[in-house]
Amino acid sequence: MPVNPAIPTHLYKIVTRCESNTTSEYEIEKCSGTIRVISFILRHTKEHCKFRSYDKLILQNVAPVRDIELLTGINFFSKLPGQLQVELKTFIPVQLWS
Repeated sequence: MPVNPAIPTHLYKIVTRCESNTTSEYEIEKCSGTIRVISFILRHTKEHCKFRSYDKLILQNVAPVRDIELLTGINFFSKLPGQLQVELKTFIPVQLWS
């Protein structure tokens, strides 16, 4: 009997950026500048290959970090102050970073 591996229906990505050059890229909680976030959820499908612009694909699938938390059960940014967590988790970008 063949074993079929589990294939996720969706994939997510959360990208953060510290607007300061004084911190390691992996230590967002030590950022002394503004923290920016962009997050998205993509269906796991071959249909994405039809997009001429991946920027458009990403923008059509942006999602607040809070939605990703609800889907995954993972608490992101838990080491950050409460108000900053709320701001980052509920932010919805209208354009991609340059």
